[in-house]
Amino acid sequence: MRCSLLAALAAAAALQPTPPPRRPRVILQTSKKHSGTRQRPKGAGRVRQGGKRGDLLKGIYDAPAITKERPSVSEDPLLPFVEALARAADQRKGRSIAAFHVAPLTDVASFVIAACGRSRPQCDAVAAAVVDDAKELFDRTPNHVEGGADGGWTCIDFGDVIVNVMTPASREFYNIDEIWKNAEQVDL
Repeated sequence: MRCSLLAALAAAAALQPTPPPRRPRVILQTSKKHSGTRQRPKGAGRVRQGGKRGDLLKGIYDAPAITKERPSVSEDPLLPFVEALARAADQRKGRSIAAFHVAPLTDVASFVIAACGRSRPQCDAVAAAVVDDAKELFDRTPNHVEGGADGGWTCIDFGDVIVNVMTPASREFYNIDEIWKNAEQVDL
């Protein structure tokens, strides 16, 4: 009986799968705490793709340099249109009105006008006056109007002339005058 019991146990053991042999555990050190050495000096932040964040905007924000010769401001045929738009902004009590002849610096436009209003409703009124006078005096409508007083900045694009109407805080923040400092300023 003892033999039959041993034979039955041996048969049952043969039917059960045997577990795979255990391999020794390998512990990988992935945290810096265990490595003992720092990858970079303490206090030095990460550098993204070989440069700092400021380097990414270097060519975008810097004032453009003169790239080509164009007619001076007094010879430009758009000057009466620019003066009329600046006058429209002034009649609605627009402040700090400046016009820049940017044709030698960029192909985007020939002139950029910047004006401020004291409040958001006044900025809307200045922008509306600019669009209305362009339609009445020169029969021109803007190609696109972007933004509004709620954002603090309205951009009116006539194609060759771009008008920016901003609140004083937006004008100080975006610093339009500094961006176009290399452009010839129009006497208004």
